[in-house]
Amino acid sequence: MTDAQPFVPSVFLLVPGPWETEASLLEALVAVTLSLGTFDDRPIAADHVRFGLVQDPAGFGNAMSWSRDGQRDDLVAEANSCTAAALIEIGTTLDLAVPALRPISEALRDAGGVGVRVESSGAAVDWSNWFTALDSQAAYELVHHTTLLVANKQVSYTTGMHAFLRPDALVHGHDPDLLSVFCGHQVVEDPALWTGHAFAADADQPRRALERWPDYRFVPDDGRHNPFGVWRMTEPGVPGLGAVDPLPMVVPPLVVTLAAAEHERGRPLTKEDVEALVAGATAMQVSAAVAIQAERARGYADIEPRLAWEQWQIVRTMG
Repeated sequence: MTDAQPFVPSVFLLVPGPWETEASLLEALVAVTLSLGTFDDRPIAADHVRFGLVQDPAGFGNAMSWSRDGQRDDLVAEANSCTAAALIEIGTTLDLAVPALRPISEALRDAGGVGVRVESSGAAVDWSNWFTALDSQAAYELVHHTTLLVANKQVSYTTGMHAFLRPDALVHGHDPDLLSVFCGHQVVEDPALWTGHAFAADADQPRRALERWPDYRFVPDDGRHNPFGVWRMTEPGVPGLGAVDPLPMVVPPLVVTLAAAEHERGRPLTKEDVEALVAGATAMQVSAAVAIQAERARGYADIEPRLAWEQWQIVRTMG
């Protein structure tokens, strides 16, 4: 994690279809009036749209296996007949990419595209739900269809919220409705949430304290890894750490300082090392809104100073 290059968010979409070459894919996109580029070694630029072709002789059924509504056998069957897929990248967040996504999606659908896989979550979306999400007046539909939600008796969690520059969310127990409401709330209302704040789905529900943790579910090279972390919701009545206002924004971020110190010493940092580095770090007292703007600008969240030792153990093992 460094600040060497300005951070530009990007949206990756995979669309299996009948195109056999990049030229035939470009022909499918000929009606799109946007400026389109191809993939190269340069980082994505803001609002830049580029495309490419990926091939798999086995077909793309596995890539289209899961949607927000569960496994989609119809999409799997169609995608299994496709040995190529369009890869589209747009240099912005998913909600702001809608004006560009609509003409691109129409062109790929009309040219025989099967549907859309959102690479930030792995969610497969059929064309009907995709256009419903794009055309929704609020972003709830877009969040719903482009993220995945796993829920069982032990835990419920989301995947894919970093496409909106937001953390994912996790709660123990089976509570998908809570997470659906919370994730939509993060994008539509854009609250200035920080560790110690609390959330309830409505006035009749108990409030749950929030703690943000690094995303330990996927390695950083996995497109589903969320660099903005995961909100852990406590059980009702459990107070959590408590909110701090204003809060200390450490500069440079603690993850950078701790990684540099561990590299310099050539050994894992001890708990005493971490505590000393946190105590000696330079911090600016800012509002949560300012701290959120700073982390979105750099492209990742820092660890929580009050949980530095525990969270550093996650970050350092993720590579």
